[in-house]
Formats: sequence, structure tokens, C-alpha cells
Amino acid sequence: MLVYVQRFRDSDSACTVQWRARGERELQTSYFRAHNVYEALDKLFSGRDQSTLTVFSVVLNPSS
Repeated sequence: MLVYVQRFRDSDSACTVQWRARGERELQTSYFRAHNVYEALDKLFSGRDQSTLTVFSVVLNPSS
């Protein structure tokens, strides 16, 4: 487990993405582990039509 944390988990950062699907009124929040915000957006859009989602914010969360 320690090896996993040192090699993989610590190399990724936690990201928070706030978004809304077309036709929906409620804002959604998703959390991803990614190397950067672009990778987090790729994970959000995976399997979805990009034109149906509106992204309001992408935040790189501080690590403890």
C-alpha cells in the first residue's frame, strides 16, 4: 500500500468539477484524481457528448 501511495496516488491531484447537463437545473459536483485539470475534464467528458454539458468550475484541490 505504501508503494502505491508513493508512486501513483501522490503523483495525481484531486480535482473538483462543477457542471450542469443541458436541460437540467441542478448543478452537479464531480471529483476526480488527475495529473492536471485537462485530464479531469477528459474524465468528465468520457462517454458523453461535450455539447450537452456546461462546466462552471474546475478546481485543483490542495493536498494535505
